[in-house]
Amino acid sequence: PLRIAVLGCGVVGSSVGLPPKEFAQVLRFHRALRLIHDRGLDPASAAFEAGYADQAHMTRAFRRIGGFTPGRMPAVALATLPL
Repeated sequence: PLRIAVLGCGVVGSSVGLPPKEFAQVLRFHRALRLIHDRGLDPASAAFEAGYADQAHMTRAFRRIGGFTPGRMPAVALATLPL
């Protein structure tokens, strides 16, 4: 699971403009995107590798953050971030 060490909520918030929890959710979403898009993992495997509780949890995050489901993922240009 993704963990962000924070010295205080203001540290992450002032650096990236999001509270720590939301920042962690966006990073986990991006990791799942990369696992599906670049590595060709199926959604269930990507959910596990990205740290989601299950595929349904990941699908809800995809809808909330990306506006689409893993099964209907549009062609995306992904920024380079380490997996």
